[in-house]
Amino acid sequence: MPRNLVIAAVVILFLIVSVWFLTRSDKQTSQTPAETSTIPESSAPSTASDAAVPVDKVSITAGGFSPKAITVKIGQSVIFENMDSANHIVNSDPHPTHTMYSFLNVGLIKPGESKTVMFEKTGQYTFHDHLNPSLTGTVTVE
Repeated sequence: MPRNLVIAAVVILFLIVSVWFLTRSDKQTSQTPAETSTIPESSAPSTASDAAVPVDKVSITAGGFSPKAITVKIGQSVIFENMDSANHIVNSDPHPTHTMYSFLNVGLIKPGESKTVMFEKTGQYTFHDHLNPSLTGTVTVE
């Protein structure tokens, strides 16, 4: 009889330790943030490589993209900034499928917000405002 009691006590102790260990690791996992915060561009430290890669800006207004056509170098980024009071959705051609350049499908840009796209290959990339497809633009990468 005492042998059965010892085995039962060991099994119960093992179960208690297992439950404690599992709940402890769940608490540690839940404390880890799901997303990491990013440093705003203005407060990010500048490095030599940051200074070497220029960034161009395309403004979006009710009248369209300005400039309508822009030329950049490989590895250069373009900021699409919504200067309008309305939402704009920047997507690659053709409308409405947006299948030519998936990296250029930046999506919704709310008033006052911006999105950045880096161009890594030479070519001519055409885009439009999905909400108003007559607003078009081109990025040429040399």
